[in-house]
Amino acid sequence: MGANLVMNYLGQRSMKINTKTRIRAAVAISPPYDLKSTCEVVTNNWFIRKGILVAAGQTFKRQLASERTHIHLRNQSISLGTLIVNKIDEMRNFKTIHDLDEIMRKTHNYATLEEYYKEMSAINYMQHITIPLLSVNSLLDPLMDSSKIPRERFEENQNLFLITLLEAEHITYPHTCANINVRDIA
Repeated sequence: MGANLVMNYLGQRSMKINTKTRIRAAVAISPPYDLKSTCEVVTNNWFIRKGILVAAGQTFKRQLASERTHIHLRNQSISLGTLIVNKIDEMRNFKTIHDLDEIMRKTHNYATLEEYYKEMSAINYMQHITIPLLSVNSLLDPLMDSSKIPRERFEENQNLFLITLLEAEHITYPHTCANINVRDIA
C-alpha cells in the first residue's frame, strides 16, 4: 500500500512537488494501481486470505495500538490510538481486506466503497505525475492481476517508467538492511 500512497501523493500534488519540495524522483515497488481490482484478487485467493492477510492484520492491529502512529485524514493529523478508541470493536474483529476497507471508508468519510476505491487508487492520478517515477511489478505477484498493470498510463506519461519482473512474486522491502548490498538486490 505504500507504493500506492507514493503515487497518489505525486499525482495529487504534482504542481507543489515541482516548486516546493526537494522530491526529484520516486520509486513505487509493487503498487496495486487499482484498489478494487487488488481487493478482488486477494478475496478470491484462499492462501492470501488465510495466510498472508492474517499475519498482516495482526501487524496492522499492533501498529494501530501505538500512540506514536499518526495518520493524515483530509487535512487533519490524528493519532491512530485516538482513532481506534472510536473503532475498537471493528478493528478487533476485522477478518478480511473488505472489512478493513469498510473501516477505512468510514474513517475517511466516503459514502461507498466504490468512491473510496476510486479516490484512493493510484491509477486515477498517474497522468498528473510530473517527476520521474520508476514502478516495479512482478508478473507473478499473487496480490495483483498483472493484466491490470495500466501500461497505457506509462506510455502516455514520459515521467513514468515500468519494470516488470518475469520470475519474482510480490516484491517487498527488506525488513532489515543489515548486510544487504544494493547491487545484490538490483
